[in-house]
Amino acid sequence: NYNDISWVDADNERYSKEAVEHLINLGHRRIAFVGGDPEVTVTGERLSGYALALEAAGLPYNQQRVDFGYFAENGGYQAVQRMLQWGDEAPTAYYAANDLMAIGVMRALRERGISVPTEVSVVGTNNAPEAAHVYPALTTLHVPYAEMAATAVAVLIDGLKYGRVETVQRYIDCALLVRGSTAACL
Repeated sequence: NYNDISWVDADNERYSKEAVEHLINLGHRRIAFVGGDPEVTVTGERLSGYALALEAAGLPYNQQRVDFGYFAENGGYQAVQRMLQWGDEAPTAYYAANDLMAIGVMRALRERGISVPTEVSVVGTNNAPEAAHVYPALTTLHVPYAEMAATAVAVLIDGLKYGRVETVQRYIDCALLVRGSTAACL
């Protein structure tokens, strides 16, 4: 952790855990995680939230259900292609660490004739503009980037104005926006 520097961020671990808990509460037990770049901190934080949600529900962590789409639409698409080979053990739900990858997941499922959300649920992250315009509309974790930036700028301006920068470490709240891409597991 960074105790001596100021930061404003989303609590990625906490809110990713909440997104996965939404799927668990719908009855899903085989939930895939599609992360961004595994070398990026936020990917590790979101993967940790995913693992914590599974652990809290008494569900096994299965490395076969973890993939990385490098924040790209095609990355989400390719993750589904790899996971569908598990047949009856294939995921009934996907949590993607951004909306572009979630849209790729939905495209791959649609091409295979798999209905979202009737057969498989999908949750994205970030509430990108596209999330509300795909069909079905994407359930997504809203991460308030504009509010995070405004808070960080306000901290900086206060520091300049008063000639000293207090160490500010603040999480900005996120919210799960439940739309049409999630449903109870059959």
